[in-house]
Amino acid sequence: QEAIEEARLEATSEAVAEARREDDQAEQAERRMTPELGRLFDIFEGGVPFENVQESINLNGGSLALSITTNTDGSLSTSLDNRNILDQLAEITTGLIARAHHGHGLILHDSIFENVVAQVEIIERINLTDGRIPSPLHTELNGAIQSIKEELGRYRATKVQSLEHLKENSYPPSHQSQNIEIRFNQQLGTSPVIISEYDRQLGLQQTGINGLSLDQWWLNRNAYRLEDSVFLDLDTNERRAVLNELKRRATTAETKARGKKQNYQNAINEIENALLPENLNDPAFSPSFTDISLVTNRFGNESNWRNKRRTEITAVLADLRTEFTDWDLVFEKAAVLHNADQIAGGFGEIPDISRTAPPSSEADEQAWKDYLDSLKSYVGSSNVNSSIGSLWRINIEQLENHVKPPNYPEESWPVWKMNVTLSR
Repeated sequence: QEAIEEARLEATSEAVAEARREDDQAEQAERRMTPELGRLFDIFEGGVPFENVQESINLNGGSLALSITTNTDGSLSTSLDNRNILDQLAEITTGLIARAHHGHGLILHDSIFENVVAQVEIIERINLTDGRIPSPLHTELNGAIQSIKEELGRYRATKVQSLEHLKENSYPPSHQSQNIEIRFNQQLGTSPVIISEYDRQLGLQQTGINGLSLDQWWLNRNAYRLEDSVFLDLDTNERRAVLNELKRRATTAETKARGKKQNYQNAINEIENALLPENLNDPAFSPSFTDISLVTNRFGNESNWRNKRRTEITAVLADLRTEFTDWDLVFEKAAVLHNADQIAGGFGEIPDISRTAPPSSEADEQAWKDYLDSLKSYVGSSNVNSSIGSLWRINIEQLENHVKPPNYPEESWPVWKMNVTLSR
C-alpha cells in the first residue's frame, strides 16, 4: 500500500512498476498457506475452500483479465478476457507476427504459449471435492497462476495494450507507432514552384513510409545499408530476414538478367552459405560482400521503369509544366520517385504501372488525365528528389533511433505501423 501511495504522488514509470511488483507480491502472500495450516484444513475440513480466481495482468496501458473458475463436475477452467485462454493464444499464432520477416515476435509468442499450456494442464488436472482442494494442490494451483501471469506479462515487449492487437492479420497494421517529425532544411530557394514540388515529394515519401510496418521498414533499411560492420551488429533473426530478402532479389534478378546471370548466381551461392545454421548462428561470421553487394544498397527496377514509360513521363512533365510558372527553376530533369527513398526504408521496386495499359486513342480527356495523375506519384523534379535524398543521410539516424529498441523492441515490429511527419 505504501508503494502504491508513493506511485500516486510521483507517477514515474519506475515508481508505477515498483508498486505493481509489490502489489503482486502482497497478493501472492495472501494466497500462500503454511503447510501446517493446510494440513489442518485437509484433516478437519476435507481440503482448502476454493474461491474463483480473478487476476489482472498489466500490459502497456491495458490489462488482461485472468480467471480460474469451477465447472459443474468440480474441474477448473482457465479463461483470459472471458474466453478460453488457449483459444485466445492460438489466435495470435495466425496474426501479424506469424507473417513477419523477423522472427522475434513469433519466438516470444511460441515460448509464452508453450509455457502457459503446461500451467493450464496443471490446473485442469485439479478436481474439487465439495468445493475444496487438498492443500498440496492448492499450493500447486497458486504456483501455476503466478507462472501464467509472468508468462503473459512477457507480451509487454510487443507494446500492445490487448491481445486483439496481436491477433490482427491485415497489412499494414492498424495501430500507428508514436509519431516523429523529420524536418528537411532544403536549400533550393523560396520560389513557390520549388516549395510546392518539395512538399509534394515529401508528402509522397511520408505516405510511402507510413504504409509500412516497422518489420518491413527495418527489412528494407537493413537491405539498403548492409555491409560487413552492419551485418555483424545484427542478431540471428535480423540476419536471416535480410539474407532471405537479398536471396529473393538475386533470384528474381537472375531470371531476368542477360549478361549478369553468373554474378547473380554468385550472390545466391554466397547468401545460401550465410544462411547455413552453423554460419547464421556464429556471431563472428560475415559473408563476402563482394558478391552480395550486387543486391544491396540502391537496387530495383528504376531504369527499366523509366525506359518503359518514356512517352508517359514526357506527358507527365508537360502536364506538370502547366501547373507551375517558374518551371525551369525546378524541372530541369525528371526523376523516378521511389516513395520513399531506399535510404529511408522504401522499396527498390517501383510498381509496374506498365501493366496498366494507357487509355485508347478514343478515350476522353478525363481518362488521360486520370492516367497521368497515377503516374505523377512516380515522376518528379530531379533537383528536389536529390535534395531530399541528400538530407535523408542526415535525418535517417533520428528515424532509426525512434523505431529501434528500447523504444520499439524487435518483438513489437510486426504489429506497429510507421508514423512519420516529413516537413520542411
